[in-house]
Amino acid sequence: MEAQGLTEKILDYIQSRANDKLEKLEKDISKLQGSDNADQSKLEALEDKLRDEKEKFKPVNWLTDAANRAGQIQFVTHAIKFLHSDAKGSNVYLAEDYRHTREGYVSTASIKTPALDIVGNAAALDVGKLLMLECEGKKLVDCVLADDVTPFLSIAVDQTQAESWLAGFKNAVASKELSSHKLAKQVYWPINTGESDSDHSHQYHLLSPLFASAFAQKVYDVRRELREVQFSKDEELKAKGHSRFPHLAVQTYGGTKPQNISQLNSQRYGKNYLLDNRPPVWTEIEKLPYNTESVFKSAFPRRAYKKAKAAHRLKAYLEKVFNDPSTFDIRQARKAGVEEIVDILLLFAAHLHTQPAGWTEHPECKLSLDEQLWLDPGRAKYDEKFRQDMEAKKWHDQVAHKFATWLNNALRSSTLNPGDVEHAQWKVYVAQELRLTERARKEYF
Repeated sequence: MEAQGLTEKILDYIQSRANDKLEKLEKDISKLQGSDNADQSKLEALEDKLRDEKEKFKPVNWLTDAANRAGQIQFVTHAIKFLHSDAKGSNVYLAEDYRHTREGYVSTASIKTPALDIVGNAAALDVGKLLMLECEGKKLVDCVLADDVTPFLSIAVDQTQAESWLAGFKNAVASKELSSHKLAKQVYWPINTGESDSDHSHQYHLLSPLFASAFAQKVYDVRRELREVQFSKDEELKAKGHSRFPHLAVQTYGGTKPQNISQLNSQRYGKNYLLDNRPPVWTEIEKLPYNTESVFKSAFPRRAYKKAKAAHRLKAYLEKVFNDPSTFDIRQARKAGVEEIVDILLLFAAHLHTQPAGWTEHPECKLSLDEQLWLDPGRAKYDEKFRQDMEAKKWHDQVAHKFATWLNNALRSSTLNPGDVEHAQWKVYVAQELRLTERARKEYF
């Protein structure tokens, strides 16, 4: 049934292309025939052209011509012309046998059935559309890849002709000799041959990254489908919700002639969507803590108390249970509240660690040395005195002391009056966390 259905699709496709050509010629001929002063030579020329076109679009003749032109196009998943419209190097079809994917990476290999793109002579794209005809989930190109001549048998004069068509169409899916081009992106990667350098026998892998058109098509299709759901009037579809792509960028290929790049590029109107893959940026701190002697005076309290409200929650809880017996649950809740505030402290410092090394050298930076050592570790890479002070490790206890003093003051109220015991607890805990984070930073960075 698949073969018969594909045969019918082939005949319908040829007829539709014939209709586009023949109808215009027939209209032009009818118009001349209805004219009293028709140019007889022009009329005869049109009639001759009509006969030629009818002969050309006979299925046997058209398929013979299409099979001869199939070598002008190529079915691919990765195309080179996206890198430069004049690049002449290899395109690649990622065969199913090579679609191995690594866990955690999204690529063309992650797509169960990647779309096939068509590159080559734009005038031969009609051959590509023929091979993309589909019936019951099977494409004509699948038959070509499987050496299945069945869809052509009932059209061809004999088996030999059908097989010659199949051989011609295989040129569109045949592997070409790999080559790069001066207009392509190239990286020469040295490899170790195991030989000495004295003979100058350096060898390289030539890496030439190609544009993953099949993957770009998947992204394009998914976004289009999600937008259709978003703007659909179908309540059942709308109930599923919709997805957004913030900061989506659009890259265009081919200008006013996207078909010169590839068939799928033409279907995408030359558009390629670029998803925002930038890491999240904490924008809570809009400026560096300049013109202050300590971040515990304003910058950190603003984050911990006013915005995150963690100190406020801990204070409210401690006031609530102030007269209750000290149970395990209360102690655990108090511990969790303090840990939340310390986490905010560590994130606060981590954000400042992302600033350019040496920001504490700015004339407006009035922070004490211990806080500079804590918040600007990158400076130690080029400032020897700064590095020595950091290695002395006195700043952990100094910063922890300031934090403990700040937290005691933040929690103090008419009900609560934390003193030296609590101060010592906060200080020991924070100093330990500062040492752990510094050790982790050195190991990974």
